[in-house]
Amino acid sequence: MYDKNVLNFAAQIGCSNITKILFEYLNANEKDLFYAAKCGNLGIVQAILNKEVNNYNLNCALRYAASYCNIEVTEYLLKNGACNGNTALHDAAEYGHAEIVQLLIPKAEKTDI
Repeated sequence: MYDKNVLNFAAQIGCSNITKILFEYLNANEKDLFYAAKCGNLGIVQAILNKEVNNYNLNCALRYAASYCNIEVTEYLLKNGACNGNTALHDAAEYGHAEIVQLLIPKAEKTDI
């Protein structure tokens, strides 16, 4: 019926207290990271990246954060290993997120895609 698990829902809506409880029983996955980045839930992004040692796709999370103009999450991901801002830059520009564009342009390799 649903394509999301309970941790996905908690990460998406920013229920950090519920997310912390769920972390005791469930392992986070990339979807949880992407939902939290998309919704600008920095505390949950940090909790997922601090708890899990998996090699998450930070660049995809960066794209979600940039597309939805989540400045704090974008800055955090850039400082913590997200390195390819090209697609995220194009998404931010397409949606008119000037502050995100300013953050990403120094990290972009190509601006003419």
